[in-house]
Amino acid sequence: MNVSEATKDGVLVLSPAGRIDTRTASDFEQAVMARVTGPDAATRIVMNFEGLDYINSTGMRVLLILAKTLSKASGKLVLCSMKDHIFEVFKISGFNQILTITPTEEEALSRF
Repeated sequence: MNVSEATKDGVLVLSPAGRIDTRTASDFEQAVMARVTGPDAATRIVMNFEGLDYINSTGMRVLLILAKTLSKASGKLVLCSMKDHIFEVFKISGFNQILTITPTEEEALSRF
């Protein structure tokens, strides 16, 4: 699992690739939380899941922590570009009701 990043229209776009599971969730958490703390903290984040092949509950927990942290800072998290099987996990767990999910990165960026 790795996380690439870019800035588009003042929004930080994080793109995890591979698997976010029990073994990699800690690294994922460190990578994303480092971007929302400190003097250069981002408050507007798009998480592009185009390259993500798998996520389990430990990875989803990280997303909830990230969303809560951003909310406290008057920020926002938008997820996008999920493969069908990834979206199904979010739907079954009810996370699609808690987090904003869009089909494309362009639509996610337009939410800010």
